[in-house]
Amino acid sequence: MKTGFRTCGFARWNLRDAFAAIKSAGYEGVEICLETHALLSGPSVDLDALRGAASAAGNAGLEIASISYHGDADAPALRRKRAAAAVRAAGRIGAGVLILNAPRFAPGRKERELLAFAERIAPLCEAAGREGIVVAVEPEPFLAVEGSEDMLRLLRLVGSKALRVNLDVGHAFITDRDVPAYIRLLGGRIAHTHFEDIAGRVHRHLPPGEGEMPLGEFVRALRDIRYSGYLTVDLFHIQDAPAEYARRAIKGLLAAMDGEGRRR
Repeated sequence: MKTGFRTCGFARWNLRDAFAAIKSAGYEGVEICLETHALLSGPSVDLDALRGAASAAGNAGLEIASISYHGDADAPALRRKRAAAAVRAAGRIGAGVLILNAPRFAPGRKERELLAFAERIAPLCEAAGREGIVVAVEPEPFLAVEGSEDMLRLLRLVGSKALRVNLDVGHAFITDRDVPAYIRLLGGRIAHTHFEDIAGRVHRHLPPGEGEMPLGEFVRALRDIRYSGYLTVDLFHIQDAPAEYARRAIKGLLAAMDGEGRRR
C-alpha cells in the first residue's frame, strides 16, 4: 500500500508549493481535488490546468493517486455536467481512479435519491469504462449513499465493472462501526481509500493517530483483501497550517501501516 494526501487541505496554496510540501512530508502520491485550485471552468474541467497540475506533481516526485470531484456546493444540473467532464478529464491524464460522492437527501427522500443517483451514475460508469478508469463512489453520512449496504445496493443497481468504492474509514466508523467487517464485505470492489481519525463518532476529520479509531486493524483488513492501492489522508479544515498537518498525519498513518495504530 502507498501513502497519499488530498490537495483540498492546501486550498490556499498554489499547487506546486502544495506538492512540494506533501512530498517533503513523506507521501508517495496525491489526490487532486478538482473543486480547488481553479481546475473547474463553468461546467467543464480546465484540462490544460489539470495537465499542468499532473505534470507539476510528477516533477515533485508524486504519483497521481486519484482525481476527485465533490460537488456538494454545486447546483444539481452543474454538478451532473462537472461529473461527466471529470470522467473525461481523468481519462485524458491517465488517472486510474475518479472519486465522486452522492447528494444529500431531504427527510423521507433517501430511497428516491439513491435510485436517482444510480440512474445518473450509470452512464458515467459506461464512459469511465471507455476511458480506462474506474469511478469510485465515496459513502458518507447523511448522503444518499451512506454506508456499506447502500454501496452494495448501488453496485447491484448499476451493474458496471467500472463502478467501485472509495472507502473513507472515518465515514465507515460512523455509519457501520465495524470497519474491518465493512472492508471484508466490500472486498475487491474497494479501489481507493481515504484515511483520517475520528473521536466520539463525530464527523470531524483528525490526523491519523489523534482520534480513537484502531487504524492498524483497518490496515490489516485491507491486507486481508489484498488491497494494494493508496491510503490517502483526508483533512480539509487545515488551511491555516496544511504542511504541519501533513507532517503530523504521516506519522500516524505509518504507525497504522506498521501495525501500531491503536485506539487512544
